[in-house]
Amino acid sequence: MKAGAKTFIDIIEQATDGVSDGQIGSGSRIGVVSFATSATTDTQLITSVAALKNAVDSLTAGGTTNHADAFEKAIQLFDPLSANAKVIVMFTDGKTTAGPLPAPVAAAARASGIIIYCIGLIGTDGIDVDVLNDWATDPDASHVAVTPDDADLEELFADLAANISKTGATNIVIDEVISPDFVITSVFPPTKGTAMMVDSNTIQWHMDELGVSANEGASLEFYIGTLQMTAERNLSMHRSRIPTMKGTLLCFRHRVSRFPARLK
Repeated sequence: MKAGAKTFIDIIEQATDGVSDGQIGSGSRIGVVSFATSATTDTQLITSVAALKNAVDSLTAGGTTNHADAFEKAIQLFDPLSANAKVIVMFTDGKTTAGPLPAPVAAAARASGIIIYCIGLIGTDGIDVDVLNDWATDPDASHVAVTPDDADLEELFADLAANISKTGATNIVIDEVISPDFVITSVFPPTKGTAMMVDSNTIQWHMDELGVSANEGASLEFYIGTLQMTAERNLSMHRSRIPTMKGTLLCFRHRVSRFPARLK
């Protein structure tokens, strides 16, 4: 988790001023809030990369989990009069064990214009994805991500930082290629743009623009199938594990998001 959080900070720094000078630029700032039985503001909204990374390195796991206080402390960091985008990234398994219900606090944050992302790491006690979906900004497909291990977690933090810090995109073409062990059986219309099968293993998704004038996400669902599988196979795409199957159809969702505003 610490490596992923520090990667997030590095990408925001590079994206906001184009150089690695130890300072986050363009009016963007990041703060760190940790939580257990209660929440602690480890840093205010600051620009110092070194100070932020020191705060991350000082984090320790333990105690109960008070999500409501974590949201409250994060909300208090923001200046309500600022025109900058206000973003909370909640890293958790979604299991509250202390404090009041966090859902009303998260709802109030969203109602005030704060964007909430939830990144879940599946631990020994599992994860409550429904809770993460409830707390996060809609649509869930572009604001909630779950990963089973630390390696994928670092990649998720990197993707999130890149999306938050970059402007919207235009003339988007996404080629989705699946393993040759499978075939695409059907493609549903995406939530934005158009998609077509190029061949039995490739889908091409076109969008004129995404996130140019507002925070925006889009998703594409498709089915893949196989006639025979005699041994367990792992399919790396979409971070899914597929057990032994025979004549089974599987549904996958490709999601993409872009955000035009500065982070604060």
